[in-house]
Amino acid sequence: MSVCVALVLLLSACSVSKLAYQRLDWLANWKLEQFVVLNTAQERSFERAFQQVWHWHRTQELPLLQADLRALAEDVHKPSSVQMLGDWRGRADVYANRIVARALPASCQLVASFNDEQRASILRRLDQNLTDDAKKYLSPPLIERQERAAKRARRTMERWIGDLSAAQLQEVRTWSQTRVQRYEEWMAERRQWRERVAQVLETRESPQLCEAMRGLFPQFDTQAMIDPAHQANARAWTEFLSRFSATLSDTQRRHLRQRLLDTADDLGELSEG
Repeated sequence: MSVCVALVLLLSACSVSKLAYQRLDWLANWKLEQFVVLNTAQERSFERAFQQVWHWHRTQELPLLQADLRALAEDVHKPSSVQMLGDWRGRADVYANRIVARALPASCQLVASFNDEQRASILRRLDQNLTDDAKKYLSPPLIERQERAAKRARRTMERWIGDLSAAQLQEVRTWSQTRVQRYEEWMAERRQWRERVAQVLETRESPQLCEAMRGLFPQFDTQAMIDPAHQANARAWTEFLSRFSATLSDTQRRHLRQRLLDTADDLGELSEG
């Protein structure tokens, strides 16, 4: 789990800067140390596993990502349909799934070596994260949560398409006010996931450890229930993005295309480094 979590969080080349990707070994260690302190043998095991997966990602995955971004850049001259956005989201999920699958064997070996204090340390950190996020997402009044959601969406959009018009800003605010609110359900799901992590760590010497760890990732969890509200939110977001794409000006489309091409160029340089 530890190697997988670090890699899934950090080996997302489209969402981290070029400099951050070049320092992923340091960032992965820093992220992992927030959850657990490794002994010398475990540190060496983690470093070997990370370097192997990182090398695979640079040499095998980045060129594929680069090609996909270039293809996507050629599609932005026209509004994006719901089907097109769904297809690209599916391609992004495939990349994440491959990282998990690649890192899982080494993760199993590392988790199997954890002692009781390391197990307790991971759970303490998960509990603290739950407490912090409950304060952040459940305590504020609804209007504040909506404003935060709108702000996050606006920042993401401005990063890729530049300044938004007044009408576009209103579209974002309307989306944040009408989308299904499921923070309570989301926190409940995370608490359930924390209990599943605790069970996996408790039985870390089991021959079925890898299969149990695999089930901690939603895309591989065959027992996971399909939440209609979550599905509705995902559909609503995709539909909103499709409608929003029709409002882009020529300047915004050129900005988006150039951002995609610049990111693709960065990936090309990273894959050769």
